[in-house]
Amino acid sequence: MPFIASPAFTVVTPGASLPLEYASLYLTPGARVTLLPSAPISVFGAIGAGYARYSESRLKADRSPNLNQRDTNADALEFGAGVEVRGFGWLGFRGELREVYTGARNFSIHTPAPRVHNVIGSGGLVVRF
Repeated sequence: MPFIASPAFTVVTPGASLPLEYASLYLTPGARVTLLPSAPISVFGAIGAGYARYSESRLKADRSPNLNQRDTNADALEFGAGVEVRGFGWLGFRGELREVYTGARNFSIHTPAPRVHNVIGSGGLVVRF
């Protein structure tokens, strides 16, 4: 079950009245299909649907209070692919790229599109037991 979270990060904007930071969270349970799962190198594809949450900062870029601060709950659709490399028997490596489409963010400012598109790359160790 993919759980992707991005802690609050500063957004560089042209206006001082815009939110200073925002954070995002995606929870998209789904299915994964692996080709050649026992091979030294295997590839997989995944698809899922679920929940997205966006939170904007309580401060504006000029460090004044963001009195209209909002959080947004939205639907999410995720799909992606990756590769898994077996290492020393019980240890391996996995890299993947996922695309997440969500409903619009309802921030204190106008957002340009009715949907949000995010691309997320990740990698990690795989421990088999």
